[in-house]
Amino acid sequence: MTIDLEDQKTLLRLFPETTVIDGDGSLAIGGCKLSDVANSFGTPVYVVDEQSLRQHARRYSRGLTQRRPGSRVAFASKSFPCRAVYRLMADEGLLVDVAGGGELLMALDAGVDP
Repeated sequence: MTIDLEDQKTLLRLFPETTVIDGDGSLAIGGCKLSDVANSFGTPVYVVDEQSLRQHARRYSRGLTQRRPGSRVAFASKSFPCRAVYRLMADEGLLVDVAGGGELLMALDAGVDP
C-alpha cells in the first residue's frame, strides 16, 4: 500500500511530534521503530514518547501560567495510571490528580510530592 506525501503528513499529525516514516517505510517514534518494539514486546503495546510528553507538559504549564499566573497544571492520573508518567509529570512541575488509594500509592511510589 502506498500513501502519498500529503496523506503521510496528515496521518503523522495524529502521532507524537517525534514520529517519522523511515526510509524503509517503517513508522518510528522517538527514534524507535515500532516494528522493532512489536517484535520485542509483542502487540498490543503502549508506546510513550518521553520527549513529546515533556513538551506537552511544558506547553500546558506555560499556557496556563501566562493566562492565570500562580496556577499549576494537574495531570489526571485516570487518563494513564503509570508510575513512569507520574514521575515525568512531577519532574516537569505538574501536580498529579489521583482518584483512589491505588493511584495515590503509585504516585507516591513514583516520587510525586503529596
